[in-house]
Amino acid sequence: MIETAIDWKVDIEAFEGPLDLLLHLIKKNNLDIYDIEIAMITSEYLKYVEIIQKLNLDNVGDFLVMASILMSIKTRTLLPRDEPVEGEEDAQMLKQELTERLLEYKKYKKASQTLKEREKLYEGIVGLNQYPLKEFGQSVEATLFDLIDAFENLIKKARKDVKDILTEEFTVEDKIRFVLDKVEKQSSLILEDLVEKNSSVIELIVTLLAILELVRTHQIKILQKNKFSVIYITKNEQD
Repeated sequence: MIETAIDWKVDIEAFEGPLDLLLHLIKKNNLDIYDIEIAMITSEYLKYVEIIQKLNLDNVGDFLVMASILMSIKTRTLLPRDEPVEGEEDAQMLKQELTERLLEYKKYKKASQTLKEREKLYEGIVGLNQYPLKEFGQSVEATLFDLIDAFENLIKKARKDVKDILTEEFTVEDKIRFVLDKVEKQSSLILEDLVEKNSSVIELIVTLLAILELVRTHQIKILQKNKFSVIYITKNEQD
C-alpha cells in the first residue's frame, strides 16, 4: 500500500476511462463480453481503481461510479438462490445494460481509431501502429492500464524499508527530466531501464506519474510489440 500522498495530478481524460478499463480486463482475462464474470471482473476492477486513486489522477469519479455499479450487480447476483431474490432481475438488467454499453463503446472506439489513422495517412504522417522500433519491429500503443500492470509487478518487488523511504525525496519534475534524458540518449528502451533495482514504492509511483505526464504532453510514446507484452519507451518524433 502506498501511504504517501503525491501532490501531482495527471489529466486522466488524456488516457482511458472506466469502459476502457473493463474492456482491458475482459481482454486480459479472455472473458466473453456477452457473459461477463461479474465477481472476478469487479475484484480486478477495484484493484485498478485503488491504484488510480493512489496516483492522485484527475477525474477519478467516473471510475468510482462504475465501481459502484459493478458492486451492486455483484452483491445482487451472489445472494442465496433458495428462493426468488428481490433485486436479482434488476441485477440481470444492469448487467445487460453494461454489456450493451461496452459493445457500443467498443464499436465507436474502433471507428474513432480508424478515422485517426486515416487522418494521419492523409497528412502524410505515419500512424502509431506503423511506427517501428528498430530493435523490435512493429509495435502497438500501450495504455494506461498496461502501464499499471507493469508497475504493479515492479511494486511487488520494490524496496519497502520504511526508514529509508521516509528520508527519500522524489519529485515528478525530476523524474520527467530523468526520463527525457534517457530517451534522448537511446532511440528506445524498456520500461525497466527507467527503474533502479532497489527502487522504493514511492519512487516507482513518481516515475509512473512522470511517464503519464510525458505521454499526455506527447513527448514520449509507450509501445508494445504485442498487447500485454513488455513496454518500450521511445521519444515522440512526430509532433
